[in-house]
Amino acid sequence: MAKSSKQSNKTTPPAPPAAPVQAPPAASNTPPPAKGLDGGAPKKDKTVKVLRVIAKQQGFRRAGREFGTAATDIVLAELSDEHIQQLMSEPMLSCIEVEIESN
Repeated sequence: MAKSSKQSNKTTPPAPPAAPVQAPPAASNTPPPAKGLDGGAPKKDKTVKVLRVIAKQQGFRRAGREFGTAATDIVLAELSDEHIQQLMSEPMLSCIEVEIESN
C-alpha cells in the first residue's frame, strides 16, 4: 500500500519586518571624559596644600628626603612639624607653601 501524503492548507504568518540596521558611530579622536578614582566624574575644586622644595644643588638631603634642582612637592599632611621646620630653615633649600589640585 502506498503512503498518502497529507498536505496542510495552513500557511505560516509572514515574519515581521526587520528593524533597520544602523551603522556604528564613527570613531572620534576625542578621548572619553576622565573619571575619578571612584569611577564617577573627577572632583573639581579640591586642592591640597604642599611644600614645594627646590635644592640649590642636585642630590641634597634633608628630613629623610632627597631633593634636586627641579621642584619637589610634598603634601604638608605627610610631614611632621619638625620636618617642616628643618626644610624651611635650610639655606640650601628654597621652600614655599602652595595649593595644588589633588589627583
